[in-house]
Amino acid sequence: MELARMLEALGRRWPLVLVLALLGGAAGAAHALLSPPRYETSTTVFFSLEGGETVNELAQGSTYTQSLAQSYAEIARLPVVLGPVADELGVEGGTTALSRLVDVTAPAGTSLLEVSATDTSPERAAAIADAVAARVTSTTGELSPGEEDGAGAVRVTTVEDALVPEEPSSAPLTLELLAGLVAGGAVGLGTLLLLEALTTPVSDRAAVARLTGAPVLAEVPRDPRAQRRPVPSRTHPGSVRADAYRVLRTNIRFVQATGGARVVVVTSAVPGAGASGTALNLAAATAELGVRVLLVDADLRAPRLGAVLDLAPEPGLSDVLSGAYEIEDALQRWGSPAVDVLVAGSVPPNPSELLASHRAKHLLAGAAHSHDLVVVDAPALLSASDAAALSALADGAVVVVDSRRTPQRVVSAAMHRLELAGASTLGVVLTRTRPRADQRSDVRHGGSASR
Repeated sequence: MELARMLEALGRRWPLVLVLALLGGAAGAAHALLSPPRYETSTTVFFSLEGGETVNELAQGSTYTQSLAQSYAEIARLPVVLGPVADELGVEGGTTALSRLVDVTAPAGTSLLEVSATDTSPERAAAIADAVAARVTSTTGELSPGEEDGAGAVRVTTVEDALVPEEPSSAPLTLELLAGLVAGGAVGLGTLLLLEALTTPVSDRAAVARLTGAPVLAEVPRDPRAQRRPVPSRTHPGSVRADAYRVLRTNIRFVQATGGARVVVVTSAVPGAGASGTALNLAAATAELGVRVLLVDADLRAPRLGAVLDLAPEPGLSDVLSGAYEIEDALQRWGSPAVDVLVAGSVPPNPSELLASHRAKHLLAGAAHSHDLVVVDAPALLSASDAAALSALADGAVVVVDSRRTPQRVVSAAMHRLELAGASTLGVVLTRTRPRADQRSDVRHGGSASR
């Protein structure tokens, strides 16, 4: 996510980040207050070889003891060392518990072994460190015996005994509080990014360009009375919504002039974005130019256009695709200027198969010869495979996006489905956009749009 978008998201969701940061800080403070203080101390042992007189022998001995120290750092963590110490000190939990209290390291390039111990009692921490070091010393003698004359024998010497620590080594309250705040803030930012990806709608042209790479063909402003005036170009020709659909018509005509798109599928990522209304208004606005337009209701699962336009529900597309009717017998005329309408028809048991069939391909090809523009109202892309199949048969798809409700991830998934189907995306229509200041009175009162 770009920095600008992250800052914008943070501006909208900062309370979430703040709450999670405070919860993290509270958890850190509670851990510091409820956990007993822990003390850490250490002791150091030195490995050396008896004997060795020449420089070469001394060098070889040094290399050997360094390797030996590394090996005993591993051995010191095993039960052969920790078991007797746990029994001697009466460590509850035995070797397993003691292994969590002890850390043994061999600094690189040295013949030293550092034994550290941590406990809630400073005296017990020192006792554990010294006992482990002593056990390492005795184990060395058992596992690395020297020659009878003492040559080559390994000597382990305690450099310094463990001191009883005076101050706890556990993090102070302020440090744990700060660590909790940082961790909580990080979780908050991660949650913010996740919510942005899952719930943030595609609200503007920049988001459309970033997610789809497709142009925005029109922005249709939100109108609370849209249900009562579904075709504003016929009932309120001076309204902003009517003007938005004319912009869509102009852009589609431009696409037709440059790319020859005569069959256009209008769909959406999910239901409820306004695809059916967009298809209807595109057809109505284009018919005003005096050209022949065919509007096809291809939502065979939940058809709507026939009822909205008060047309007979049958025969329709499904009846033509099944071979029961010819398309000329199923067309109905609506409005003035007139739009030819092919309603969905009877609900078939196999809509996907019908819409992906060769008969559907031939129907659309024939309609493109008899009409200047064929507008196909298709179901949502992520609801079924119907829209993707139809888009692959058409010249391109127009994807309708609710700018207030359609999440970005959903739009990305829908565009990917079109891509997999091999369909061309002509552009995106944003619906329910926020009106500009000079348009708001028109949206409220239905007056003329400001130019």
